[in-house]
Amino acid sequence: MKNRVFFLGIILGIFLLFSGCTTTVTQRSYTNDAYGFSMNPPLGWSVFENEYPVVAVRFIAPDLSNVSLVVSAPITLSEGRALSTFADQFEETHSENTVNFSVLSRQEKIIGGLDAYEIVCSCEDNHTLFQMKQVAVVKTRTVFLIAFIADSESYNTYRTSVDGCIDSFII
Repeated sequence: MKNRVFFLGIILGIFLLFSGCTTTVTQRSYTNDAYGFSMNPPLGWSVFENEYPVVAVRFIAPDLSNVSLVVSAPITLSEGRALSTFADQFEETHSENTVNFSVLSRQEKIIGGLDAYEIVCSCEDNHTLFQMKQVAVVKTRTVFLIAFIADSESYNTYRTSVDGCIDSFII
């Protein structure tokens, strides 16, 4: 009996030792070779490329044309300019041009090992409350703006999958 318990203990120990020794390779489901980035958009979202010169790609939620995730074509960060100035401009533009504009949060982040700055806000358009998130990601003075906009209900529905998508962004 002691030999059997000892043998099972060794088997269990080997199993536990090697169960943590796996390598996971993350496959990117969207790669933009023109601008050199990749990400994992939410499953089932439509992809629209080359629509506008300032937009690298736009993803649209299934059956919801008013729910989108947009990645801008890259912008050069001027010398001496902080990443947070993109959030400042976003806030200034929307506070002047939308109804009931409110900043919900602003924070520095790290995305894909790179510095990022996020602003989340809400506003009203045609009696519908919208929420917007803009994330500026920088690598060697090259900035990509990632924007998510949706009505409040859809924003809450898709927020987790969109956050995962934004967090998967790699330049």
